[in-house]
Amino acid sequence: MDRYALGRNIFNRLQEIKMSQYRLAEKLDVHEGTVSKWINGAREPKASMLYMMSKILGVSMEQLMEGVFDE
Repeated sequence: MDRYALGRNIFNRLQEIKMSQYRLAEKLDVHEGTVSKWINGAREPKASMLYMMSKILGVSMEQLMEGVFDE
C-alpha cells in the first residue's frame, strides 16, 4: 500500500464530505496527530483502523486506497 497515496485519498475524501481531521480522529478514538501522520504519509493505519475509517468516510477500503469515490 502506498501510504502517501492513501494519505492524499483520506485528505481528499475528508474535503469531499466536509469533515475535519479532528472529527475523524474523534470518531476513530485516536489523537488528531495520528490522523495527520496518516495524511502526511508518516505512518500507515492498521487494517482494522482502515476498515473503520472507510465506514466513517462512506467508501470501501479499496476506494480509500485507490482514491476512486463514486457518489
